[in-house]
Amino acid sequence: MFVFNGSWTRLREASLTYSLPGGFLARTPFSKLEIGVNGRNLFLWTKVSHIDPEVNVGSNQNVQGIEYNTLPQARSLGVTFRASF
Repeated sequence: MFVFNGSWTRLREASLTYSLPGGFLARTPFSKLEIGVNGRNLFLWTKVSHIDPEVNVGSNQNVQGIEYNTLPQARSLGVTFRASF
């Protein structure tokens, strides 16, 4: 009753960047302009929905298979702008 399948898969980090074409930048002071989005800890697929298998808050030991009621790691999203003159 208290034993779970510990299999899991995580999408840790992903990013997507687009470089604007040179013709679009001809009338601007930029020689290159890139726009991007990125994210960390985007998805966690596990059969035990209430724990994060990589986090161990309740103990300072490397104890595998014991669940300490930890919360999932925070998800973060970001936007990137890169300009060259």
